[in-house]
Amino acid sequence: MKDFSEQRRPGRMAAVIAGVAIACVVATGVAGAGGPIGDLPLSAPLRPAPAVASSPAPLRAPQLTAFDAQMIGLINAARTANRVVPLAQSSGLTRYALWWSNQMTNGATGYQLAHNPQAFDLMPAYGAGNRTSWGENVAWSSSTATTATSIFNAYMASPDHRRNILGAGYRFIGMGTVGGAHGLFSTTEFTDKVVPVPPPPPPVVLRDNDFVRDTATGAIYRMAGGAPIYVSSWAAFGGGKPSRQMSPAAIAKLRKYPTDGTFIRTPDTGAVYRLAGGAPIYVSNWAAVGGGSPTVNVDPMAVARAREVQFYNHLRQKPLDGTLVRLANEQVYVVAGGAPLYVASWAGFGGMRPTVLVDGAAIAKAGIGGGWNHLTVYPADNTFLQAYGSGGIYRVLGGRAGHLASWMLVGGPKPYTIVHAWAISKAGSGAPYNHLRP
Repeated sequence: MKDFSEQRRPGRMAAVIAGVAIACVVATGVAGAGGPIGDLPLSAPLRPAPAVASSPAPLRAPQLTAFDAQMIGLINAARTANRVVPLAQSSGLTRYALWWSNQMTNGATGYQLAHNPQAFDLMPAYGAGNRTSWGENVAWSSSTATTATSIFNAYMASPDHRRNILGAGYRFIGMGTVGGAHGLFSTTEFTDKVVPVPPPPPPVVLRDNDFVRDTATGAIYRMAGGAPIYVSSWAAFGGGKPSRQMSPAAIAKLRKYPTDGTFIRTPDTGAVYRLAGGAPIYVSNWAAVGGGSPTVNVDPMAVARAREVQFYNHLRQKPLDGTLVRLANEQVYVVAGGAPLYVASWAGFGGMRPTVLVDGAAIAKAGIGGGWNHLTVYPADNTFLQAYGSGGIYRVLGGRAGHLASWMLVGGPKPYTIVHAWAISKAGSGAPYNHLRP
């Protein structure tokens, strides 16, 4: 293994090994540098690489990742068999190798197999600025169907390429192979060192009651059930509080709505709500929901203006269609168009499904105003229902579910909510079937 301080003296040779025509350029002053290898005719002169751009150009050919994975596996198996430490993959070396293979397949070398004369100087840009030894194997085949085993066998039959593969001083490898109209080009990089990649920062762990601040807009949110609930004023919290800085992109990755079952409280009135399908369902009595539970104080405006655009869109005015809620007496309802429709059995839902225990008064007083306005008496107009069992589609207008003979009557298929057939056939017959008109 040579030191970089030595003068580089390229040497060239060509041969046929194991039925594969190969050509080799050896840079003896560069530690362990192997030369090109491929199925070039023996009469074809080897050409030094012409000057190419030193900064990466957009990649045009995708990496043959399966080929590269197999080749690296063969290399490490050979190293293990020869009692040499296996090589670890370096993402930086891989990026460089893939870039150089693309340079060759894109014509930067006249579609000739070549080493990049600037490779040593480019290594720092690819995470290997601290290397003290470096080597490179390159290969070409006229057929993109050439296997990794074929190239590997040719490498191992060539002393210079074998020296790189089994070099005891190397610890890292990067490989990039591409195929195109001019055949298969493959580049493999070897180094003894790469600059350690700093570990990613620990993930931000957000808990209920934490405050976060949008670094772009300055908007403040309070975490509740994994979702950011907008704070329009610190007054609701007794003044300003410490907050974590978060980018808009990081905030966008948080939950859209709080987890079902989360309890929130508005400090001005002490009103408590339980989240179901993104909407706050009023709790008039803790006994109705199994007893007292921890709550998150939120800005009252977040509840009053739920589902408005921009900052207030992390709570819904009404639960999502299909939300299943349960009362203390085990009655179950499915929300459709904001109204709770009774579910007489789990048939049609694929068996028992998760439900949110809510205050029965929220069903009985749905739509009367105040804290009860997050459920409605009847589904909103143009809510579509499918009656399980009959398969019929119904359109709600004025609280009545009318059978829809064809989707064409409403301009094509629309989203619909599956309901128990009795919710329609027994509509208006009294509780619990009083959330559709007869």
